[in-house]
Amino acid sequence: MANIITVEYGLGQNPQLMTEVSLARVEGLRENFNRPVELDRKRKPKRYHAAKGVNSATTLLSLPANAIVDEYWVTLTAARSDYAVATAICEVRESKQKPLEVILDFGKMLTINALRFSKVLTKVAAYSWLGTKFDLDNPVSVDYSAEKSDGSGKPVHTFSAELRTERLLLKLSNEIDFDELKKSLDLSLPDLPSNLSLHINGGPAVWEYPGLVQANQKKDKLDDVQWNKDGELLVSLAEPLQTLLGDASRNELVSVNLELKSQTPGEIKVIYASDSLRLLHRQSFKNDSDLRVNFNAEGQMPVSFSAPENSASRISGVQLKLAADFTEERATPALEATANGICSVVLGNGKAACVRLDAIKNLNTISAIRLPLVTTSSRIEARVMVWQGSAEGPVALIEKAESEVLSWSGGSHNREAQEHWQLFTLAKPLEIQVNEVYWMALIVERGEVSWPLASADGDVYPLRVGTPAGPWRSLPSVFAAGTSLGAVAGRLHVIGLSEQTTPLAPLQLSFAGSHHTRALNPTADGQLVFLPIEENAEVDKLKVELLIVSRAIGTLTLSEVDVITEEITA
Repeated sequence: MANIITVEYGLGQNPQLMTEVSLARVEGLRENFNRPVELDRKRKPKRYHAAKGVNSATTLLSLPANAIVDEYWVTLTAARSDYAVATAICEVRESKQKPLEVILDFGKMLTINALRFSKVLTKVAAYSWLGTKFDLDNPVSVDYSAEKSDGSGKPVHTFSAELRTERLLLKLSNEIDFDELKKSLDLSLPDLPSNLSLHINGGPAVWEYPGLVQANQKKDKLDDVQWNKDGELLVSLAEPLQTLLGDASRNELVSVNLELKSQTPGEIKVIYASDSLRLLHRQSFKNDSDLRVNFNAEGQMPVSFSAPENSASRISGVQLKLAADFTEERATPALEATANGICSVVLGNGKAACVRLDAIKNLNTISAIRLPLVTTSSRIEARVMVWQGSAEGPVALIEKAESEVLSWSGGSHNREAQEHWQLFTLAKPLEIQVNEVYWMALIVERGEVSWPLASADGDVYPLRVGTPAGPWRSLPSVFAAGTSLGAVAGRLHVIGLSEQTTPLAPLQLSFAGSHHTRALNPTADGQLVFLPIEENAEVDKLKVELLIVSRAIGTLTLSEVDVITEEITA
């Protein structure tokens, strides 16, 4: 079982939101890399073998084990070969008959129309194979012609008629011995390569091309659609190579052998063309593989991830597995506004305040309200009540839509004391009616509290003040938009069951410095998630901070966390 580090977030004995414990950030520490992960790996493969008149060609690649293969292209060449070395495509053996007789055993049907020897031979006769014996009654003469020299320096001996055979018997004059013939004999093969297949590390074919390779003599361009005039074709190996790579726990190079096979010998090559790779860097959390976050209240948890210090490129994303066990209730807004540090309302001694409940259209019910309050008395007793109203203010108190009296101790008479988020649970969940406008009133029945406010971002969460039973009036004009203090807004979380047709996801994920947010609803079984970082995001090259905002109470586990960087090659 994987090691897990657990982080507690939320209420405890002194209820508070995650913003109060954000300094306890969890650093995603990379594993101890023994060598650079951004590999000094040239695009050129280690080596490749290409030859004319062969049945196969190989290329040895060197790829990082922790690679994500977005693209990987190789160029295949399959063209007719003028001549093939006999020993490369068949078994060459000497018959016991005199003068010299040589048997060429191809193991399959091939077409031959000429031979090359190290010297001119006065007599050469060829006999095809009938399946059980050679056709000795129908020899094919093989004659030397000076006009047919191909510039190789070897005399060309041309068949009077092409032979297609599985074996070939040659009867020769005494101008050459067997050892010299075996070293020098070349065969002219007029057939095109056929029935190609591409293999990785000797495994099953990952690509096949049935039939003859027909080069398009009018096509110069190299692509993956059709063979060009040079018998070349691009082939993608991204998918089969990915099955061998993508191991974030390894940072070494992996040798990969590519082999192109052809049923018919020819000019066969497989060479590297281009690639696009990304690299995975597995994260750990204080030497533990998983991170478990216990959300005891809605709020935000920042988690930092880093790439190896020697990475040549910036972090382009993070992939991870998220498993969650959350309650069904959701909070809105997902993340509360920050107090402006200037304005707050002091409540108690007959003074009350109410705030319009905006952004609740995705809730079916209201079951609780959470408020940030600064306690300025030794003992506090307070409750909340929900009112119906209009956009301008509350009109009528909703029967039984109120909480029990919540009591807590203060201990500080300092107006600069730290705020704590208090949860007021309604005695009975309130079903939200479409098109109704709701307001929440905070009634302090004993003691005194201060409610820090936020600067308003538009007409949201406006406040009204008055007595516990009303009437309610707007704040003084000094708090209007355009004034020196500006408009203010209430800070709170409304908690309830999510609306089913457009449910609220419990999680919102984003990177600090990025403008993109991802809503997620992971299950207990886990969900694999890829979080890209846009190129214009204002993030550090080698370190990013993932902001996890939870609307729900429960447990979230992060595992298999991998930072992704682009691969830079020399």
